[in-house]
Amino acid sequence: MPALVEAYLAWKHNVPSDDDNTAAPYVFHVNIVRIADFKCAVAIQQHPDEPANKAHLRAGLIGCSLLQPSMPFA
Repeated sequence: MPALVEAYLAWKHNVPSDDDNTAAPYVFHVNIVRIADFKCAVAIQQHPDEPANKAHLRAGLIGCSLLQPSMPFA
């Protein structure tokens, strides 16, 4: 939970990421549900050993489940 709080606050306050850029991120695609629209196959970068929900939060999204958030909300 602390990692999710940290990621959310960094996104909310536009804090630059200090992630290690030497490791190649994993990219996965999700469908995003918004209030007025729906976006298909949006690319999300996930760093090694990073939970998918933290990757979603860095992109300003909220995952729909704890373990396998396949459709985040904006």
